[in-house]
Amino acid sequence: MDKFIHALFNDTILEEASKYYDVELNDLYKVGGFENYIYGFTKNNTEYIMRISHSSHRTIEQVEGELDFVNYLAENNANVSIPVKSINHRLVEKVKCSDNSYFTISVYYKAPGTRPTKESLTEQFFINYGRVIGRFHHLTKS
Repeated sequence: MDKFIHALFNDTILEEASKYYDVELNDLYKVGGFENYIYGFTKNNTEYIMRISHSSHRTIEQVEGELDFVNYLAENNANVSIPVKSINHRLVEKVKCSDNSYFTISVYYKAPGTRPTKESLTEQFFINYGRVIGRFHHLTKS
């Protein structure tokens, strides 16, 4: 994460982001992140993932395009984490920063399962992974 982005990110940004999805700030827990801030939360017994990205990394139009594509994949039975609309019925929300840049907020249903471990990286894992990626590539043709 760039230092200037980290300096812009604060609890006010996170609180505004949480309001777009009608979730309490205290219900968010940090999952991780490298180029994005990633938080998890549970609402009505369903688990979600919130991704917060700075506009220097991706514009709101780029994130909207990405989510449109993910929805297309889901509609065609691809194995993806489905985006969730905000209380404003949008796939992406924007939270402005003090320097006139912004963070994009998107939420997804949490995928079942766990992160791969060294032990799980078997030949069958890579065969299955290749099938999923191949399905994505096949769908890009239409």
